[in-house]
Amino acid sequence: MPRALRSTLFHAINAVSIGRRAQAGSPVARRSRWWLGALAGWLAVGPLHAASDEVEMTRLRKEIVQMIGDPFCTNLVYCRVLALGVKPCGKPDEYLAYSNISGTNVEALETKAAEYAFLQEEVQAAKPPGGECKPPQLPAVKCVDQRCKLVP
Repeated sequence: MPRALRSTLFHAINAVSIGRRAQAGSPVARRSRWWLGALAGWLAVGPLHAASDEVEMTRLRKEIVQMIGDPFCTNLVYCRVLALGVKPCGKPDEYLAYSNISGTNVEALETKAAEYAFLQEEVQAAKPPGGECKPPQLPAVKCVDQRCKLVP
């Protein structure tokens, strides 16, 4: 979801809750109506933002890969698998290997992955449904040459 839309949505929700308590015709009530109008405008042109969502997805994926970095490990205990994206049927789009000892902030990484999946769902909703949904097999992860690697 584009930042501007998130901001508009946030302000519209706040305006509704404050506007209910305001007197009709007051500046607060007028501002409430303005934010609701802005939100309606954003919702009316939602599919036009699919392209910007795809650009945001590309940027976010690069950021995730950069956060993972070089997944260093001394043994298998440190290796993890991150499900990234979501197919139309709800299964993960792909898997990435990462290490929880290589300085990776796991909570931030999982948050970015969830944001990526959310954006991907929005992009898919703007497109006609695809055909078959065959998710990738859940891979095993191994520590090979002191690097976490996915093994099909």
